[in-house]
Amino acid sequence: MTAAFYTLGCKVNAYETQRIMRDFMARGFEIVPFGEVADVYVINTCSVTSLSDAKSRKAVAAARRMNPEAIIGVVGCYAEVLRKQGESAENAIKRNEKMRDIRAMADVICGTSDKDEVVNRVLERMSFAEDAPFFANRGEDIGGLHERTRAVLKIQDGCDDFCTYCIIPHARGREKSRPMSEVLDEAKTMADSGFSELVLVGIHISSYADGEARLPQLVGKIAEIKGIERIRLGSLEPHDLNDGFIAQLLKQPKLCPHFHVSLQSGSDSVLRRMGRKYTFAEYRHIVEELRKMPNSCITTDVIVGFVGETDAEFAESLANVRKCGFGKIHVFPYSARKITAAGKADFLAKHGGEVRNEVKRARAGIMREVAAKTRAEFLAAQAGRTEEIIIEKDGGYTRNYTKVKLVTCIIKLAASQIKDFTAIKMRTLKTRKNRAKCRPAKGETVKVQIFGVTSDGDACLGKLIEKKTAG
Repeated sequence: MTAAFYTLGCKVNAYETQRIMRDFMARGFEIVPFGEVADVYVINTCSVTSLSDAKSRKAVAAARRMNPEAIIGVVGCYAEVLRKQGESAENAIKRNEKMRDIRAMADVICGTSDKDEVVNRVLERMSFAEDAPFFANRGEDIGGLHERTRAVLKIQDGCDDFCTYCIIPHARGREKSRPMSEVLDEAKTMADSGFSELVLVGIHISSYADGEARLPQLVGKIAEIKGIERIRLGSLEPHDLNDGFIAQLLKQPKLCPHFHVSLQSGSDSVLRRMGRKYTFAEYRHIVEELRKMPNSCITTDVIVGFVGETDAEFAESLANVRKCGFGKIHVFPYSARKITAAGKADFLAKHGGEVRNEVKRARAGIMREVAAKTRAEFLAAQAGRTEEIIIEKDGGYTRNYTKVKLVTCIIKLAASQIKDFTAIKMRTLKTRKNRAKCRPAKGETVKVQIFGVTSDGDACLGKLIEKKTAG
């Protein structure tokens, strides 16, 4: 039997899909790519915006088109949010008008709280659950479930903040940290499987706690595991990041200098309406403290067009975003969610109502122009640096998560193109044999010298200096 998986949304979803895949493999399923015909399709959904809802529905429809006879499982946040609105996930999805195109398509539906049951429910539908052999467990080798050179490790779930705009606490529930011993055991398994780089993820990882241990202590313990060379962090919440917490984090030599710290708005009055627990001045201080780690990259999320956002508030947010020198900004037009505080009629009446969609789109376009400019400035500043990358497909990522495309076997590269770092064009040896001779293997750690920026403005170009180790 074959099973295919499709994941929408965040790294937490990606991690959870991998765990579900292991459950299916343990029951004898062969995993195939989502684009192929399979006996079972599992879609791990996202509901952070209404667009995410729509993408989840489209993925289910695509699976049914690929194999009308397949069993389709829908798991994750979309199903959970609908269930929280007052009925079972199955009934809610089948009742909801926007889901009418997949009423007959989803055979098994689980939210976030019971997603680990999806394999059993699929087997029940197949009517051979008792005969299905269980020949592995979650602690077994995981190497086949990762497409890249880094492994994702979930340390925490849920959020207690309930920001007025955010649906995630409704989908994920309250904060729950995994025991440190359990996290360390899984990290050791990942290291034994050949992964030297781990990404610690969760919904609110800066709130991680196991007894007296907090995130900095967890990072320190993971760093002691043989074979782990890089530790990355998922998204951090600003109100957890006091000076002492940051100082403890920055002492960890294997911690990568890339920090995603969600700003959401550069306007203090908008932040208050959002229920965020900091001012822009406090946020900026956090950024400066994190930049004490050399060559740090700070990335963020910004919402435009939140309830009642005025032209003056947007201008304030735009100006303050410019001050931070972000390495990358994810810009989102505000998406109203009825289950949240900001989606309620009394909140809208109190704070000036919804911003018109055309205004949201215009503001998002302006903010994205600023994001593109700051991204270009950050990448240009990397030119001339010598960095280590772990080889993936055609390059890899530096410790501060700058993507570097490795340029090998160059025959011709105009000096003027190197000078201005824009729209670089080159000719390389085109035969597969010659490319193989020039390029290091996937998983190898190599030193590169960064010399330019790709024409799409989203990565740097680097040339090989030396190979360090085999991965």
